[in-house]
Amino acid sequence: MSLDIVLVNPSIKKEMFGKLGESLAGIEPPLWIGLLAAVLRERGFSVKIIDADAEGLGARETVDKIIEFNGLTPNSLLSLGETIIIPNGTPPPVPKPVYQPVTPQLVEENYSNYWDWRKNTKCHRFVSRQCTDWVAFKWATEQGQCVPSWSHAKYWFGKAKKAGYETGSTPRQGAIMSLTCTSWICGYYGHVVYVEDFDENTVTVSEMNGLKRQEYSQRSFKNITNQWQSGWKIIGYVYPQ
Repeated sequence: MSLDIVLVNPSIKKEMFGKLGESLAGIEPPLWIGLLAAVLRERGFSVKIIDADAEGLGARETVDKIIEFNGLTPNSLLSLGETIIIPNGTPPPVPKPVYQPVTPQLVEENYSNYWDWRKNTKCHRFVSRQCTDWVAFKWATEQGQCVPSWSHAKYWFGKAKKAGYETGSTPRQGAIMSLTCTSWICGYYGHVVYVEDFDENTVTVSEMNGLKRQEYSQRSFKNITNQWQSGWKIIGYVYPQ
């Protein structure tokens, strides 16, 4: 049986009362959502209720629960008609998508200087001195392939996955690391960097417009995904073909 509608009873206990909300705040039955669900079911819709209040979930945790269950990222793009699964829901089994290997645009661009590359490249150029353009430069000159015009950095991981690029949660030299962070501008645009090296514990990357505005920098992250570290979170990696 497919799932048509999800009704969420939100909870703000944690936001209002902090840890006290776990033991001292009461839990009200979601009466109005229950009535609405009953009416919808009478009209033939299948309905799932997420009672975040009863489950002790905050607003962010409720969203994260749906995102994690579906293997999405915070910036994943959903298409009209696409199915997502609600935790503990009962939709019909969905076959895993079969991605055809993508054919990248291959180039021979042996430029060591970023500005020389921008003047002469055959690849799509992003806004100069931004993280996206730096990674495009590195892929063209070191991996011999162009980065497609994937718009803002926050869309890259999801678009690469849909386009058939291999993606994952472990680093490889030459891979694109997709990140999010706590600053508003990073949350709006996202951030991507180029993996220079890695070991069991750390991943060393190069980037533009990361630590310094519109400037080159190099730094290391802990080799973990989907965990916050000093205001940054690694979403995943896009691997060159």
